[in-house]
Amino acid sequence: MKPDAPSALALTDCRVLFCEAATRIKSLNGVPALAVALPVLAGGADEIICTAEAPVIRGNCVLFCDDGFAGGFAIASPSAEIEAVLELRV
Repeated sequence: MKPDAPSALALTDCRVLFCEAATRIKSLNGVPALAVALPVLAGGADEIICTAEAPVIRGNCVLFCDDGFAGGFAIASPSAEIEAVLELRV
């Protein structure tokens, strides 16, 4: 493998971006991030929730997993049923 070639097990960051125009899933260099239309109350406008292997994406749900740890996010319209939004089918 070339030293500058990306690793198949490269780690990625699960991020939340504050002060966005609308809440949505936004791509940062090909990795999904949660963009929220909320002000920063403390800390930075770009927060890392966890670092893990490439995320699993199912619809509007994104899950990052690594060695028994999981973090992620899901988005939906305010009228959606939460159980239906969070149901992941493998």
